[in-house]
Amino acid sequence: MRGVLWYVLLGLLSTQLTLAQTDSLYLDSAHKYLRLNSVSTDRQYARVPAKAVMLGSRKAMGDYLNALIPLNGDTLTIRGLEDLGLKKPGLFCMHLGYRHHSDSLRLYAQVLRYERSKAPVGFSFKCEEDCQSSTADGLEVSGAMAVGSDIYSCNDSLLAWKLGTHPVPEIEPAYGSGTDSLARELSVAMTTNSGSTSASDCTIRLFALINAEGKIGVVHLLESVDNVQLRCAQELLSAIGHLKAPWNPATSKHRAVNCYIRLDIHRDANGVKILSSTLKKE
Repeated sequence: MRGVLWYVLLGLLSTQLTLAQTDSLYLDSAHKYLRLNSVSTDRQYARVPAKAVMLGSRKAMGDYLNALIPLNGDTLTIRGLEDLGLKKPGLFCMHLGYRHHSDSLRLYAQVLRYERSKAPVGFSFKCEEDCQSSTADGLEVSGAMAVGSDIYSCNDSLLAWKLGTHPVPEIEPAYGSGTDSLARELSVAMTTNSGSTSASDCTIRLFALINAEGKIGVVHLLESVDNVQLRCAQELLSAIGHLKAPWNPATSKHRAVNCYIRLDIHRDANGVKILSSTLKKE
């Protein structure tokens, strides 16, 4: 009898621990976006039944999809949900597509077991600021989409962590006549859009897609900022996502390719400065 009571008590404690940890599993207080911390290095992760993402509940399937950022710059759509429980209890297949691309894909989820989730190859993942309704419009700029299916990324450890491993272009993207012109145009754009330069100082690190046509899209924070810097970060991302001058796309084997870049930007009352970037060296 003592052994039975011990196992019942252990089960109750385990349930309480799971409930107490729920907030840490999500990016938002409403529990709509799962917290993902990396991109899987396994190309079959979530793509085949044997390597389904372990989500622990049916609700978490939608929360998982909400946390993903497609690297092609498009928006995921759900085309169907297939219960494969007769073959393997708790297994589901999520039939997905894109709003603009004709491509389709399947991601597999296991709802009876939980493990810390990752993003599958071909996706990145959101941070807290992407999920805050009051700032999401400025901290998540969609913009241009990838041209074709090939995705490259500049050689950078932070980009590899956020995007997974991708081919490195022979020549990196560039902006106009260089980073100085980029900083000047951002300063002008932010002053014009906000009407002043009174927003608090901020330093942000972002990633963005420069597609093969020289257009920018998928502009997101690479690292979180504190509450004091939110407004400034919002204005910076909005401004960079709407720059008029063309970007020079990355090239590989003498052809333009889609490529992700990293930008570290500081903004204060004196204007904008590019602290570091993976753009082509001037």
